[in-house]
Amino acid sequence: MLNSAGTYLFIWNVLVDVDSGSADVVLTLTNAPGGSLAHSGATAQANANNTLISGAAVVTAIEGEEVTLRNTSGRSIVLEVVSGSTTDGFGAGMTVVRLT
Repeated sequence: MLNSAGTYLFIWNVLVDVDSGSADVVLTLTNAPGGSLAHSGATAQANANNTLISGAAVVTAIEGEEVTLRNTSGRSIVLEVVSGSTTDGFGAGMTVVRLT
């Protein structure tokens, strides 16, 4: 939920397993009423483990608006585990910056 009205920059990176023979993956940035704000995706390809899906959008929002990133591809996806230097975690993240 956004604490104040303004213009925001959303940047996301999601590391998924997209096997060949499966449907393409589509991620959609949405607001609470279900409005589509932006899309990003990946095409299923042979031997395409650890596919990075990235996207960015500039959104003008009202105070209290809820913005989420959803899997709208109609299929299940698996977030890949990323081994780090100090901890292991899932390969997904979003940065939100208020521009004005």
